[in-house]
Amino acid sequence: MKITVSCIIMLFASVTAELTACAGEPPPFLCEILPGGTHFHDGNPFKGTAFALTETALFAGGLALKSRRDDEYNVPLLLSGQIYTIDKCDYSRQRLAAYLANNYPHGAVTCDISPLGELMTAPFGKDTILSPFVITWALLGIVDGIIAYPDREGKWNDIGSVRLFERDMSRSRGTVAYGISGGTLSWGAAVSEEMLFRGLFLPALDSRYGRRAGLVSSSLVFGALHLFNSGIDRPVYFFGQATVAGFVFGRHVQKNDYRLKKAIAAHFWYNAVSMATTWALNPEENPLGFGISMAF
Repeated sequence: MKITVSCIIMLFASVTAELTACAGEPPPFLCEILPGGTHFHDGNPFKGTAFALTETALFAGGLALKSRRDDEYNVPLLLSGQIYTIDKCDYSRQRLAAYLANNYPHGAVTCDISPLGELMTAPFGKDTILSPFVITWALLGIVDGIIAYPDREGKWNDIGSVRLFERDMSRSRGTVAYGISGGTLSWGAAVSEEMLFRGLFLPALDSRYGRRAGLVSSSLVFGALHLFNSGIDRPVYFFGQATVAGFVFGRHVQKNDYRLKKAIAAHFWYNAVSMATTWALNPEENPLGFGISMAF
């Protein structure tokens, strides 16, 4: 689920370089990298301010939180990186769409330029939640939650206390904290990763190298970057899982005129259901790294 900020910046820079060559004069460098900067440059101060304040506040809050446990996810810091990715992808997709419209006028390869609000709320729309594609991935999330962390020593009702950022809390309060954290990061990962990989990389690679090569290469990179997740102790499984998911999501996007809403929704519900299943059946191995003390 997590992509490190350094990898996001590196990958975004490579896409930006490609779009710069294709779509004319780029914005100033600082506008490209600063939170909200591209939107200010594009004459949209409201969107630029919203992104800048949100990303900065989450980043500062994440830095203020400290934990002695290396495998514990810093939710505000991770979320700031996810929203930063959404911020930059929102601008870049407009440039990519212009390039594709000029070079592929019959729509062989296109880019989703749906309003950002529609993409950000895609996991919660009735038309997406009831889609067989999304339902299938939600059910697969249950399977992943069962097999991804096989070393079980107790279930949810065996939890005595939950430790988060050096603070102990009850099982019920810890469950609420886990649900909010897991749901928030699932949303951020679904929107940011789909906008980056299936919204930018896939059509850019398809236009240059063809659909088959674009699908395979974007899926492999997507799988490889999931090896940066905290606490990975089964790299072959997580690489294979993410690569297959990237391939299926990418193929679905290609077959549906590069529309992202159902891929975003499927990604969200897969992650959220997987994390919820793990918390219920195997909380000590929860993917967010919350500290668990069992009551027995």
